[in-house]
Amino acid sequence: AYLSDGDELEFDLEGELGAYDQDIIDDIHSGEFLSLYLDTNIKNIEALDLLTVELYNNGGLMSAYTQNITAEELIMNDFTIKVNLPTSSNSLKKIRLIPVFRTDAEYSQDNTIGIAQFQTIEWDPNLVSTNNDRKEYMQITLEHDLKTELNGLELAYVFNDKLQHLSFPYNITYILEEYSPTISSYILYIPSSYIDPDTNETLTFQEGDVIALRYNSPVKKGLSIGIGKLYLENRGYNYASHTDIPKAEVLLVNTSSDNAYSEFTSGYYYQTPIQLTPFSTEYNNRYSAVKIDLNFTSLYESTSSTVLNFTHIVFSVPNPTYELTINEIVILQESYEPTTQDGSFDGRTWQYTEIESFDADEAPEDDSYQLSLSNNPL
Repeated sequence: AYLSDGDELEFDLEGELGAYDQDIIDDIHSGEFLSLYLDTNIKNIEALDLLTVELYNNGGLMSAYTQNITAEELIMNDFTIKVNLPTSSNSLKKIRLIPVFRTDAEYSQDNTIGIAQFQTIEWDPNLVSTNNDRKEYMQITLEHDLKTELNGLELAYVFNDKLQHLSFPYNITYILEEYSPTISSYILYIPSSYIDPDTNETLTFQEGDVIALRYNSPVKKGLSIGIGKLYLENRGYNYASHTDIPKAEVLLVNTSSDNAYSEFTSGYYYQTPIQLTPFSTEYNNRYSAVKIDLNFTSLYESTSSTVLNFTHIVFSVPNPTYELTINEIVILQESYEPTTQDGSFDGRTWQYTEIESFDADEAPEDDSYQLSLSNNPL
């Protein structure tokens, strides 16, 4: 669907899911699900400020469940939209997605120049061809639409690896390649010869030469959105008694030793849930980036201390029906002051994962389990 300013995308929950499986609708109405995840593909996300999610029942808008999702959050979650569902009896019928577009100067109606776009490329002789004018060009598929009403500007600006502006003995041209009524790309033709900005000699690009491309794209207050898979997050067993237990979490803890397991469950300095990634799993080789902001100032205040002692960063999965796979952990320190110091590290989070199986009876709330720990844990 293409949503312009003022448009809404409505998902008929009862009509779509009810036709597939009425039991799913019954479970939604009885509050058995926490969230509905939508796997989406969004184009022109740069124009979006917020995506508002509204839920409707027989009485109209369920205002308590209205969500505002920022464009940054959508990008961070790989365009997965998490819709919070009511966990009590309800008559939910429809979900509406409402884009709220940017209104800053770049996206105002007064912007007749367009939006500046940048693209870095390497010269590839395999993409060089001779056009009808018998001159050689390299074809470049642009990542954004091209503004062709120039208003005194050049079609595109090309810079070398020293960011020197390059001029050409013949003009840059373009074509619009239409693959279908709704899918198209702008192809830019960059001349193979250029004028050296230092010597005014006419030179030829060589394989591997890096050039930077700057061009303008039209201002578009519109959003292309496609919805693929859906995932319903179940409340889980005994949810009402343990609403504070997430599917996965990250903890900062202070323990006396690696083997003091009882100390890992008390005195958390920091505890935050990790959102599910139902469409990004190790099985399809997709990973999602999870950003966790640690505000140490507030942590100091909560402990009434100027020193925050913690020995471990713990990633925990309290619910045994879920699995957490970690590909990489990156720790970044933000600073508003210039510095010449930098550093990085990477390494295996763990060497092997040990699995132990347990059988639960019909009343698992009274069960107790003991890990055999046949191998030494990290």
